[in-house]
Amino acid sequence: MHLLHLCAFGVWLLLWMQYSLGQNCAVDSISTCEECISSSADCSWCQYKYLAVPSPSSHCGSRSRLVELGCPEADIIDPESSHTVISQSAGAEERKTLKPRNISLELRPGKAHTFQVQVKSRKSALGVYYLASVSFETEGGAYSSAKLRQAVLTAVQEVNAKAVSTGSGLFGEEQKQGCKESVCGKVLHLTHSSHGPPGAPHSEGTSSHGGLQALLQTALCRDEISKEQDPWLLVYVSDQGFRVEEDQISGLHQTPSNTQCLMSEGKLHKELVYPSIADLGFALTEKNIQTIFAVTEDVAEKYRELSDRLPKSTVAVLPSDPSQITSSIKEAFKKLSHSVVLSHTPVQGLNISYESQCAEGTKTNQLYGACSDVTGNRKISFGVTVTLQACVKPQWFEMKAMGSPDAVHVHLSSRCSCDCNDKPDPEHCNYAGNLTCGTCLCNPGHFGPACECSLSDSDAPCREREGAPVCSGRGVCVCGTCECDRAPGRSSYGRFCECDNFSCERAGGKICGGHGRCECGTCVCDVGFEGSACSCSTEVDQCRSKNGMICNGRGNCICNQCRCERPYMGPQCEECPTCDSPCTKLASCVECLGFGTGLHQSSCRAQCANIRHMMVDTLKTQDTGMRCRMRDTQDCMMDFTVKRQDETDHYAVHVQSKRVC
Repeated sequence: MHLLHLCAFGVWLLLWMQYSLGQNCAVDSISTCEECISSSADCSWCQYKYLAVPSPSSHCGSRSRLVELGCPEADIIDPESSHTVISQSAGAEERKTLKPRNISLELRPGKAHTFQVQVKSRKSALGVYYLASVSFETEGGAYSSAKLRQAVLTAVQEVNAKAVSTGSGLFGEEQKQGCKESVCGKVLHLTHSSHGPPGAPHSEGTSSHGGLQALLQTALCRDEISKEQDPWLLVYVSDQGFRVEEDQISGLHQTPSNTQCLMSEGKLHKELVYPSIADLGFALTEKNIQTIFAVTEDVAEKYRELSDRLPKSTVAVLPSDPSQITSSIKEAFKKLSHSVVLSHTPVQGLNISYESQCAEGTKTNQLYGACSDVTGNRKISFGVTVTLQACVKPQWFEMKAMGSPDAVHVHLSSRCSCDCNDKPDPEHCNYAGNLTCGTCLCNPGHFGPACECSLSDSDAPCREREGAPVCSGRGVCVCGTCECDRAPGRSSYGRFCECDNFSCERAGGKICGGHGRCECGTCVCDVGFEGSACSCSTEVDQCRSKNGMICNGRGNCICNQCRCERPYMGPQCEECPTCDSPCTKLASCVECLGFGTGLHQSSCRAQCANIRHMMVDTLKTQDTGMRCRMRDTQDCMMDFTVKRQDETDHYAVHVQSKRVC
C-alpha cells in the first residue's frame, strides 16, 4: 500500500462520522456511480480517487457533503435533466399548430424538468361522429335518429365549415338470458354505420347505463370506422346515466387497462365491462377525439362531473323543443372550439403536469393543459413539467392539442450512466483491481477501498486474546479490522466488537428504564435519574411532608419514595402504629403543666417544651383534637385533648381545670 493510502487511513474515520451525520441520500448498499445517481435526485458521485473515505458507497452523497469531504467540484458527477428541440424546416414548422414538433428528453430520475409547448388555435378538417342511446331513440318519437344526426352536423358546420360526417352508432344493453342482475352481468350491443342511420342494436336493448363502454369502443375502433386521420368530434346522445369502475374514477392519467377494439364488421355484442376514467382519457387522447355529451336535463349534472375529468369535452343539455337542438349543439361546439387542450399519451413511470398560460391567468399543476375563451389564431404557451420515477428504456410518446391534426413527438431516455473518463492507475488499486469512477473495482480474492486486503489475511488481529472468538462473535474480520454487526436499534462496537448498546439492565421492560443509554454494558442515566437501570428519579417531591421535612425526619428518600425507620410508616413516615398513644405519651407533661405535680414537676419546661397547653373549664373535642382521660400521680383523673401540629412532635393540649379525685 503506497504512502498516500496510509496517510488517508488515519483520518477517514473522523471524516466519515461527520459525513454520515449530514447524508441526505441512502448509500449503504451503493457501490457504483450508476447506482448512486439512479437512487435519488439528491445524490451525487465523487470521482476523485483520493477522497478520504472508507468505502465506495462513501463517494455517493449530496453535493455539499462531498465538497465538505474534500471532493473537487470538477470531480462531482450530478447529471441534470434536459431537453433538445429537434430542428425542422422553417416552412414546415410555420404551417403547424404545435411548436416544437419534435423533442428529445433526457431525464435524470427524480429531477423535474420543464419545457415549453406553443399551441396556435386554428380551424382544421373535422370528422363528426354521432353516437346515441337506443333508449333515447325509442322513448322520444320527436328525436328521430336521422333528424338528430342532421341537426348535430348542421350545428357543427355552422361553426366549422370543414366538418364532415364520419358515421353514427347506436348502443343499448340487456340482461343476459336466464340471469338475474345480481347473479350475472349484462350484454352491450353497439352497431355502427358509415352512411345513414345504423340499425337498431337489439330489439330488447333499452337500458343504456353502459354508454361509456360504447363511447370507449367507438374511440378504440376509430381506425376501423374511418381511415381518415382528421380529428374527431364525437357527439354522445343519451337520456340515461352511466357507470364506471368506481375504484378508478379519481384520476385521468392512470395506466389504462381496456385498450382493445372489440367491434367486428360494425357490430359489437359482448358482455358489458364498465370502463375507467383512465381508459376513456387514454382512448380519447390517443385517437384525438373531442366529446360533446348531449343529454337530457335530469342526467346533465352527472355528465358535467365526468366531463371535468376528461380532456376537451363539454355537456349540451337537450331542449324539450326539438327545433332548438341545433342551437344547443352549436353553443357547446363553440365552447370546445374556443378552448385549447394539450394532453399526452400515458408513459409508465413518467409524471407529467402542465402550467397553462391563459388569458384569464396562469393555471398550475394540471393533469392536462387547458385554456378557454381562446379566439382567433392566438398562440397559447404551456409549461410542461416531466419527472421520471426510475430509469427506463428509450421510447417515444406524443403530446396532442385536442382537435388539431398535429402532435409533438417526444423521444424519452433516462440519464442513468456515468462518463468518468478514468485514466488507468494500477498502483492506486495495489495492482489488484481497476480504477472505475474514482473507486477501485477489485479482482477476485481482493477487497478494501484500494484492494489492499486479501481473503488469505490472518484474523489474529481481530481476536481479543488467543482462542477468543473473532470480533467477539459480533462481527467479521476485514483486513485485520473488525466490522461489527449492526441492526436497527442494536449495534456492537469497540476494537473487538466487545461492546454493545443493548446488554444493559432493564426496568419496566426498557433498556436503562428508557431514561438513559447503554454503553458497553453500563447504563449512563439521563439527568434526573439514577440507579443501575436508571429507574430511580432524583426528585424528592413525593418524600416531602407538609412541614417541608423529608420523610418527617424519620427515614431516607430513595427513588422519590420514603424508606422509613422503624417503627414509622406511611408515604412520609408520618404513622407509628406501635408507638404509645398521645394520651399516654403526654400524660406526665399534662400533669406538670396543668397542675404542677407529677414525674416532670422539677423539669417541666425542659421535658415538655414541645407542648403548648391551655387550661379550660370545659373541653370541646370537635375543635381541639383527641380526648384523653388519664390517672395522675395524685390518683386523680385528668381530662384533656391532644392535637398534633402538622405531622411534627409538637402538640396543642387543652386541659380541663378540674380533676376528678
